[in-house]
Amino acid sequence: MPQIRPIRDLLSVALAAGLFLAGSAIPAHAQGELEKTPWATTMVYPVGDPLDYGRPAPGEASGFLLSRGVKTHGRRHHEGLDLTNRASGGEVRAVAPGLVVTTRTGWSGGWGNMVVLAHRMPGGDLLFSLFAHLLPGSISVREGEVVALGQPLGRIGSTGHSSGPHLHLEFRELASSKPLLEQPLAQAWMKATIVDPLRMLSIMMPRGSSNPLLAALPAAARVGARDEALAAFVTRGGLSPALLDHADQALTRGELYRFAHGALARSGARTPARWSSLRPQLQKLSARLPESSRAAFASARMPRREADAGAAASLEEVVTVFTALERAGKAAPSIHSVTAAATQRELVDEQFPHGLAALEKSGATASFVAAGPVGAGPPSVSRRQASLLWSYLEGGRSTAPGSASAATLP
Repeated sequence: MPQIRPIRDLLSVALAAGLFLAGSAIPAHAQGELEKTPWATTMVYPVGDPLDYGRPAPGEASGFLLSRGVKTHGRRHHEGLDLTNRASGGEVRAVAPGLVVTTRTGWSGGWGNMVVLAHRMPGGDLLFSLFAHLLPGSISVREGEVVALGQPLGRIGSTGHSSGPHLHLEFRELASSKPLLEQPLAQAWMKATIVDPLRMLSIMMPRGSSNPLLAALPAAARVGARDEALAAFVTRGGLSPALLDHADQALTRGELYRFAHGALARSGARTPARWSSLRPQLQKLSARLPESSRAAFASARMPRREADAGAAASLEEVVTVFTALERAGKAAPSIHSVTAAATQRELVDEQFPHGLAALEKSGATASFVAAGPVGAGPPSVSRRQASLLWSYLEGGRSTAPGSASAATLP
């Protein structure tokens, strides 16, 4: 049977080619989805008033309460926020422009009737928003559709595993470098990392608006816009949320460099808890920076031991590290840069004037970087003060009316 072997070989080649083409079609499909996914430059609340979920939306009788938050550990595991006004039928809106990744009805693993959107974030990462327990027959979008900021998606219900009418809101994040992006987004979102919507919304809300989500922060942190900066600082640096309860205590040297690691590492990378592990990683990351930024992370400047990392960071050291990160492009101006920087400058000038003076003193930043090891002596910097300085830098630096001109970097 001499003809059978060649035919079999041809079939094998055809099968292999088919498998190859099928496999390569997934990344192409995913790439098309990414190109279609809109950028999220600001966010609004999905229920109640768009800028204050505690107030009713036009035509609704009452606002919403946060009945349950994110808890990723322990017995009562919960991966999102539950927002309720104890009534069905309230409108649920898109928190940002997005691509409808999937819609489901029925049980859906306990989520009930649900919608999942994909959003591209300013840094390039992908954020998924999930809206669950929607009212039967209320979903008003379809898969593959691009929705606008605030566009209605459905209505509050109690489908799936739910004890009463409410919206279950989840955020999941996927770093732009992750291999998961090579598969359809309808699959990728399920394996993405849980993110607390409370934090993300507080950062992405329009500047200057009231922000009731911040009311869920510890009492010591409920002091307005300066605490949005603190929450963002803690999140960006992968610092412990417990620091929010001790905002006015001195920032330690370890926390400062831990923040730097969070700014320099790829999105989603874990920051080592022990200084002995963090130090070499930070040196490796800083070796890739421009020469003007590398000096701030020289071996002679950073803490050597765990005890050194626990000492208070001086204002000089904070300014040195922040300026180095800014020079390296890690303090990327937000889309609200002009407004945010002007507002933050006034806030820093009010709350931490000598910090602003140190940051903007002509030639001071250059001498800091050129100097030898930085001492940890006074004046120290509180965690809140450090967050205000960083928020100002991320705003892109600005000059408030009547103030001296801000220093510019080469």
